[in-house]
Amino acid sequence: MRKTVLVIDDDDLIAIQLEGILGDFFHVEHASSGSAGIEQATASLPDMILLDVEMPDTEGYTVCRALKSSAATAQLPVMFISAHAETADRIAGYDAGGDDYVTKPFAPDELRRKVSVVLRYQQKNRQLASEVESASKVAMAAMANAGDTGRILNFLREIVGFTGFGDIAEATLKIVEEFELDASIQLRAKNGTLARNHRGFCSPLEESVLSTMSECGRIVDLGSRSAFNYPHVTIIANKMPRGSPDDYGRVKDTVAMIAEAVDIHMSSLELMLESIKRGDTLLSLLNRNAATLREIEKHHNSQRQQSSDILNQLIKDIEDSFYFMGLTDNQERHLQNLARDAVGKAQALYDESIETEAIMKSLGDGLDAALQQEFSGATEATSEDNRIQLF
Repeated sequence: MRKTVLVIDDDDLIAIQLEGILGDFFHVEHASSGSAGIEQATASLPDMILLDVEMPDTEGYTVCRALKSSAATAQLPVMFISAHAETADRIAGYDAGGDDYVTKPFAPDELRRKVSVVLRYQQKNRQLASEVESASKVAMAAMANAGDTGRILNFLREIVGFTGFGDIAEATLKIVEEFELDASIQLRAKNGTLARNHRGFCSPLEESVLSTMSECGRIVDLGSRSAFNYPHVTIIANKMPRGSPDDYGRVKDTVAMIAEAVDIHMSSLELMLESIKRGDTLLSLLNRNAATLREIEKHHNSQRQQSSDILNQLIKDIEDSFYFMGLTDNQERHLQNLARDAVGKAQALYDESIETEAIMKSLGDGLDAALQQEFSGATEATSEDNRIQLF
C-alpha cells in the first residue's frame, strides 16, 4: 500500500509539480491553506506532510507547531518547503518541530529521496518507541531516589562496559532524561556519526543542527535549550530550567560532566581499535619476515647440498677419465690432489657459513616465538574487537 503525502501549499502550481514528482510513488493529497491543512491532516492522518513556509493565512512554522502540539498529529513527520536556504530558516524549522527542510527549486530525485528517508526514519522510530519508553520508565523508577552524584556514578559504571556506540547513546539519553530534559545526541568517530533522540533516530534536519552546533563553543545556550560540545559528542538538551538559576546551574554542570565522560569513553574505544589495527599490522609483518627467513635458510641448505654433490661428481669423473688420458701415476696423483684440495676449500667455505646459519636460525626461532605470542594475543584482541560495534 502506497504511503500518503499531504501537500500544504497555497500555490496550486507547486502542488501540481509535487504531484508529478511524487505521484508515481506516493498517494498525494493537497490542502491550499494552513488552516485547511491542519483540518485535513487531523482527519486523514497522512504518513507525511510537505509544508510551505510562506502562506497568506497561516505561516508554515505556525502550522507545524499546531500539528506537533496536537496528540492526534504530533507524530506526523513534517518536511518544510521554502525558497529560503539560510541557516536561520533551518533553525526556525527545527524549532517549530520539522523533520527536514528542502529549498525551492528542488530536484525531483533529491525530493523523492528525502521523502523516502524521512518516512524510513518515522517507521524506525515507531518500532523503537515502545521499547525506548519502557526502558526510560524502568531507568527513571530505578533512580528516582538517587541524587545527582549517584546517578552520574551509576552512569559511569554502566558505560564502562559498553563498546557499541548505539548502547552509549541510549544510556546517555536515559540519564539526561532523568533530569526532565528532552535531549538529542550525536556521537562522532573516524568512520562516521550516530545521531539519536528519545524517540529513536534523529531526523535529517535535527542531525544537521547537531552537526552545526558541534562547531560552536563548549557550552552554548539557546533559549530553553543548551548544547554541550566535545570532540566526540554533542548533546542538545531541551527544556532547560531557565526559570530557576540554581536548578539551571546544577543541571548544566551535570550534563556537561555526562558529555565529557562520554567523550573520554569514546576516545578510549578509538584508541583500543587503533591498537588492535597496529597489532594486526605487526603480526602480519612478523609472519612475512619469518616466512622469508625460513625460505632463505631452506634455499641456502639446498645450494650447499647441490654444490657438494657437484664437486663429488667432479672428483669421480676425473678419476674415471684417468683410464683414457694415458697419464703417469704421478700425474694422476697430482690431479687427484688438486681436485681434492679444491673440494676441501669449497667445503671449508661452506663450513664458515655455520655461524651465519646459527644467526639465521636464532632469528627465525625468535620470530616464531614472537608470532606464537602475538597469535595468542590476537585471539583475545579479535574477541574484544568483535564486541566493538561502531555504527
